[in-house]
Amino acid sequence: MSCIVCEFDSKNGILNTKTPRHSLVSARYKQSFAYFVLRYRLPQNLAEIILNLTENMNALVGQYGEESRSEIAKVVYRVSQLKCRLERNGPFHQFSGAELDKDLWNEFLLNLDEGQSTFFGSCFLYAECYVFRRLVCYLENTETLKTFDYYANKKQKSLIAFLGTIEIILFGIRTVGTSDDVLRFLLRLNLWGNQCDISADTEKYTVKRKGPFEHLRAYEKNIIIDSTSSIINSLKTADHSNPVLVDFICDNSGYELVLDFILAHYLLEAKLADKIRFHLKAIPWFVTDATATDFHWTLQQLRKQNGRCTQEFAKIWLLNLNEGKFEVAEPDYFWTSPYEFYRMRDVRPDLYKKLTEAHMIIIKGDCNYRKLIGDFRWDASESFITCLRGFQPANICSLRIVKTEIICGMSPGKNEDLIKKNNEWMLSGEYGTIQFIENNYCSCSETLRDIMNPN
Repeated sequence: MSCIVCEFDSKNGILNTKTPRHSLVSARYKQSFAYFVLRYRLPQNLAEIILNLTENMNALVGQYGEESRSEIAKVVYRVSQLKCRLERNGPFHQFSGAELDKDLWNEFLLNLDEGQSTFFGSCFLYAECYVFRRLVCYLENTETLKTFDYYANKKQKSLIAFLGTIEIILFGIRTVGTSDDVLRFLLRLNLWGNQCDISADTEKYTVKRKGPFEHLRAYEKNIIIDSTSSIINSLKTADHSNPVLVDFICDNSGYELVLDFILAHYLLEAKLADKIRFHLKAIPWFVTDATATDFHWTLQQLRKQNGRCTQEFAKIWLLNLNEGKFEVAEPDYFWTSPYEFYRMRDVRPDLYKKLTEAHMIIIKGDCNYRKLIGDFRWDASESFITCLRGFQPANICSLRIVKTEIICGMSPGKNEDLIKKNNEWMLSGEYGTIQFIENNYCSCSETLRDIMNPN
């Protein structure tokens, strides 16, 4: 096996180093998390899809009709081809089917620099996005499987596994008033919900073993960047001469999405916001990400639960949706594109303009964070404003559990201290960041936007 690995690395110009400072994160660096994901984790994910489609063929045919049988077989074949191309470091291909965003993608692919149009030669973020976009395009170009989601069952089972925890939380907060302390607690609750993405073993999470409130106490010391006070102050000083809108750029479905509902509920009840707008993925994405289908399914599932508090809150949230206090934003394929957020103003100016309507944008999770500051090895103490590279449509709040090797805004020396404890602390899922920047904040120092633009 080692000979095969050495041959692959040699053939594809893999460097046995970590990602260099101020470089795009890429699987061409063998000591990076990107290499591990593209070499081992993603191929395994694709193999699981192939196995699941094959083993569940008859059940899927029963759901989608006999005419779907041959199309399922074609999808299996195409996923197998994608896995093979990934394992051989093949080139990215243009999209040429029924994909509504194919022009967006094809323009991006055409503009990649020389050497960046293969899985291991490209930026990690671009390669991952390409794989998940390809997976969905195989379904979009069928007649019978357009609405199929490879991971729907996993997402739904994950929510069900956390229903007891959700009832405990809702029972605990049902009579709390409105105060800075309550908002501080709910922001932390929401943050650590990002720790609980889809897993076959949900019992491994502290939140399930110890309960949600003990979980927060146990992890309080692991919040390594904390701008909670600035977030609270911004919400409290919003201009209410016009309705105050808060945008959520959502991440995971299941438990985390319910925690988004809870935080949104509080913002309305505390009159810190008049409307909450949820931005969801237009297509199934990165296994766990929430789509509009997941959003509505989740609310209906909560409404039907035996837990009294869960039922009561779900009814309120459904009423909020009917009354326009909750709104599902029109799907936008920018969220499932490879583009970083700083390029939104040029690539999707209408979306950028829509975000300027908000008082605050709450950006959830690790993948959204990677797009927020780019898959780029910044110095850990680089300022948040510098790494945003001009993306400031509104006040920005980022809630993220660190799961990949990028970060910014840390106090000097903090990263080095954590490395001494655990050289791979960024991959542990044990540390969280709560970051904030005002939309009118201006840094007069060099922003690096131009010199770090990968295209």
